[in-house]
Amino acid sequence: GWRREEIHFARVSDGQGFDVFPPAAVGAFVGKSKDGKKLHFFHSSFDLQNTFKVVPVSGESAHEVGLSDPSDDPWDHSWTADSSSLAVLATGKNGREQLWSVPVAGGGRVEFNLDLIGTNRLWIWSLSPGCRRVLYQESSSTNQGARKANLYIAPISLKESRATGPGNLVFEGWQNPNPTVAEQVGAWSPDGAQVAMPHQGDQGHEIWILSADGSKPKRIIRTPDKAGSRPQWSPDGRMIAFHLTAPDREMLQVISVEGGIVRTILTTPQGQSVPFAWSPAGQEVVAALDGTITGFPITSGSARIVARLRENGYETPS
Repeated sequence: GWRREEIHFARVSDGQGFDVFPPAAVGAFVGKSKDGKKLHFFHSSFDLQNTFKVVPVSGESAHEVGLSDPSDDPWDHSWTADSSSLAVLATGKNGREQLWSVPVAGGGRVEFNLDLIGTNRLWIWSLSPGCRRVLYQESSSTNQGARKANLYIAPISLKESRATGPGNLVFEGWQNPNPTVAEQVGAWSPDGAQVAMPHQGDQGHEIWILSADGSKPKRIIRTPDKAGSRPQWSPDGRMIAFHLTAPDREMLQVISVEGGIVRTILTTPQGQSVPFAWSPAGQEVVAALDGTITGFPITSGSARIVARLRENGYETPS
């Protein structure tokens, strides 16, 4: 029957049969015990609450941290320097992003006090490394109906769970270059003082460097092609790596944060963008390509295979 499972038994000796009905609120029949005296059923869970845990790298047991709302969907976080707590952005029942301080050892979460930056007009975006700053936007509409926003960066204190000052306007009239993709764009520099931000300009796709102190933003590239929404900073904060999508190909490129010459380090067929990251020393961009993890030098030299995925028990990188 619909949403119910009926089990029929037939006795081999005379063919006499009878039906067994599972208890209410259980799922499908799984099997029977070897002695034939018990039946096993699958019991579905109706607990829709997300569970979030921290796991010590020393091998100790994982334990839950204090995100308790069933609607919580944290998509950004930052640790304190002593790893005692987390700052977490989470979307609650009201659909708004909330910024919380969460003690790792347990206990209730604490909502940040953002009165200094005006919580009624915010769309909180991301946290800087070390949780010293938060990037957020204030939306506005133009006469043409295009959706644009002003971007701000404000100082925050994870220890005090509050904004410690008003936000600095870091970019005016920002427009998402790919509004159909449900992900945050831009990336913080390693020191948390700048943000590399893609922007849909009037003359093409652009990448800008925004400064947390509110100084004038700097455009480092403008292109008719589509720049990726997640540029990545080199570990020393001097270079930016990003995807570029042309009509007939995908490119992995790097450029200095000061602007200048763009270097293409990898080209793939259209629609085949590859996951990538910087090497720890910042001398290579490492990409997942053709079943390998391959390092591509950003100055000179030949590409090298770091690992062959299937030989190490992996199928698909991300």
